[in-house]
Amino acid sequence: MKKNFTLSMRAAFLAAGLAAGATAQNLDFVGAGARALGIGGAFTGVADDATAIYWNPAGLTQLKKTEISVMTSFVRTSYDFSQATYDYEWVPDQSLNFDFGSFIVPMSAGTNNFVVGAGRMRALGFTYINQYDFDQDGSVDTEGFFKSSVYNTMLSAAYEFGKIFSLGFTGHLVDGGFRYKFTDMASGDVLNDGEGRIKYSGKPFLTTGVLLKLGPPARVGAFFRQNSSYTEELDEGTVYVAAPPSVVPGAWGLGGSLRVGDNLTLSGDLSTTRNSKAVDEGTPREEFD
Repeated sequence: MKKNFTLSMRAAFLAAGLAAGATAQNLDFVGAGARALGIGGAFTGVADDATAIYWNPAGLTQLKKTEISVMTSFVRTSYDFSQATYDYEWVPDQSLNFDFGSFIVPMSAGTNNFVVGAGRMRALGFTYINQYDFDQDGSVDTEGFFKSSVYNTMLSAAYEFGKIFSLGFTGHLVDGGFRYKFTDMASGDVLNDGEGRIKYSGKPFLTTGVLLKLGPPARVGAFFRQNSSYTEELDEGTVYVAAPPSVVPGAWGLGGSLRVGDNLTLSGDLSTTRNSKAVDEGTPREEFD
């Protein structure tokens, strides 16, 4: 009975782990840079640092020197959960990571500024460890390990047309993976069919940005981000053998900023994410074995 229950629990939490990944598959990227996120993402009309590669690539023309931007965040939670009905204790330990890095290089193009850059964002990174004490005797019987990372790789170029108008483009490519493993803690062995890996492969998509410089104190910017999709490839022998593409929803935004003195900038954005486009398409996943 305990063996059957253990196997059913393993299948259930594998499904939960994949569902957690699936929730993230309709990707609406959270943004980049502590400064931009600190003002609620109202950065389309500011876009004056290396994080503009994500928010509004046209703003990169405001950089006059090589610039590097790095951001990371980490959240960890842990708690105990007892299930009296089946007489077991479940101790999940989970962590979430969101990381960003970019490298921007301005180059002169006559009297105008031409800028190229590259960046990479870990849009979702989570590690989830479940420890099951089925006898509730204080010892762990089975451990389930889940780890997922979804990355957004970016290449950008922006050009300044005169002193007022700038145009920029950022190409994106989503990749990453998900892996899981269930271990019998008494023997140290991996349970049957208890280990696998999923690879995420995305289609390229583009962000187009524009920026108007209305004198030294004022900026108006806009961006349009295409929707895209990515598919899941699973190793042979894992639970699923086919998966439909998941969608990165498109977005657009309009923003403005006004510099008031040397220490204050006012900014505001109007933006929307086209979540209606975030619909799975393709062949349904096969059933569990």
